[in-house]
Amino acid sequence: MKTRFSVITLSVIVLGFGGIGAVSPVAQAAPVPMQNQMQQARMERAATAAEARINKSQQEKNALADAVRGKNNEQVRAILLRNGMTNADLKGVTLRYAEQGSPGHGGERMAIKRVTIRGGCCPPWIEITIYF
Repeated sequence: MKTRFSVITLSVIVLGFGGIGAVSPVAQAAPVPMQNQMQQARMERAATAAEARINKSQQEKNALADAVRGKNNEQVRAILLRNGMTNADLKGVTLRYAEQGSPGHGGERMAIKRVTIRGGCCPPWIEITIYF
C-alpha cells in the first residue's frame, strides 16, 4: 500500500545576462497537513480491507455489482459496512463507480472476475470498479 505525500514543486527560470545567471522561484505547492495524510491512509486501509473481503465471496461480488450497476448508494454503503468499513469511513464520502468488460447481454449474467475499491480523502471518496 502506497502512501501519497505532497511533492513540493519549484520551477526555476535561469536568465543569463553577460554570464550572470539569476534563479527565480515560480510556484511552490503547499504541504499536505498531517491530519489529511492520516485520513488518506485510513481510507486506503479501509478500502483495501473491504475489497479483500468482498473478493472472497462471489455472493458479495454479485450484490455489489448489482448495487453499482443500479447506482444504489444505500445498498453499496450497506455492503461496504458489512465488509469491514465503518460509519466513520463512509461519513460524507462521495461514491464513484466504474465497470470494465462486458456484464453480459440479453439477461445473461457474466461472472464477476474481481472488484477493486480505492479510497481517498479531502474530501473523502471511494471508487468501486467491477471487472467482468
